[in-house]
This record gives sequence, structure tokens and C-alpha cells, in this order.
Amino acid sequence: MTLQAVCYAKLHERAAALKAVDSALAITPPDNGVLFQAAVALALVGEANRSVALIKQAAAAGYSLQLIPDEEDFATLRS
Repeated sequence: MTLQAVCYAKLHERAAALKAVDSALAITPPDNGVLFQAAVALALVGEANRSVALIKQAAAAGYSLQLIPDEEDFATLRS
């Protein structure tokens, strides 16, 4: 579902992206990949605070700290 959220976000379908993120995060517990992809989708639709929170959760859940800075879809979070 998070890949779907990223696709919706890249198509500028904000509402659909947010719905897909919420659905993916409702899976208990979401794994680090789900958290990371949800963060990507949220960054793409301008939800910076939620995105950063999920990046932190993904890292705490074991997502590679080396891959996070290389994610080009987080460019809006860097500016």
C-alpha cells in the first residue's frame, strides 16, 4: 500500500496518497519499509512533520541509516 501511496503522491493525487498511507500504517505493526515508504509519500505531498516522524520511526525499527540521506524524494525536507 505504501508503494501505491508514493505513486499517488507522484501523480499529485494528495487525498489518495494520504488515504493509502493511513491504510498502510493501520497494519499493526508496520515494518521499517512501510514506515520509510510512507515517509516518502508524505514528503512528496508536503506533510513534512509527519514524514520526518516516520523517518525517525523507520530508523528506530532498523531501516538503514545509510539509505535515508540518499532518498531523492526527501529533497523538500532538506530545503
